[in-house]
Amino acid sequence: MGMFFTVIGAFVLYFVTDGAIGAGSTGGLLSYATFTVDHYLFGTYYISMSILFAYSVTYGEEMILFMFVIPLKMKWLGIAYGAMIAYEIVSYLSKPNMWYFAIPIIASLLNFVVFYFGTGKMHRYNPKEVVRKQKYKKAVSEGQAKAARLSKHKCAVCGRTEQDDPNLEFRFCSRCNGNYEYCNDHLFTHTHVQ
Repeated sequence: MGMFFTVIGAFVLYFVTDGAIGAGSTGGLLSYATFTVDHYLFGTYYISMSILFAYSVTYGEEMILFMFVIPLKMKWLGIAYGAMIAYEIVSYLSKPNMWYFAIPIIASLLNFVVFYFGTGKMHRYNPKEVVRKQKYKKAVSEGQAKAARLSKHKCAVCGRTEQDDPNLEFRFCSRCNGNYEYCNDHLFTHTHVQ
């Protein structure tokens, strides 16, 4: 995908500049500078950077030895290279006559964008996923409201609960067979279950 996007970027750059800048162009006033920029932009450097970004997203906590000495996590290396490439793109876009050099860089980094969206990292922004989360939160809140409405205590004689009167006290009868709970009014006046 990286090579495919780079080739598309090269064609776009060729047509945007009317063929003045393209892969292997050596004519015109910018012959040497254009030739070096062409080989730099249309090479595999930015494709390799997209692969490095993909690795740093997948294995961000992986420790490597930078320059064979300095221990460094992959996510920091990815951030550093990302900052360098962002600086290059911004510097090309800030110059009015060199903005089109950002096209091949962005085109070759589309490889990383396709990888990032394909890994499921953006799954939480999927409309189906957003709807599923909303339904889940609604079901949880309804379940909590229903649980709050359920009573913990209920008198076996009159059927009153703590929701009817918060001052009611409930007790179990030790003489009844089974778990029968009674309010204060019926604790001593009920018929025992045998």
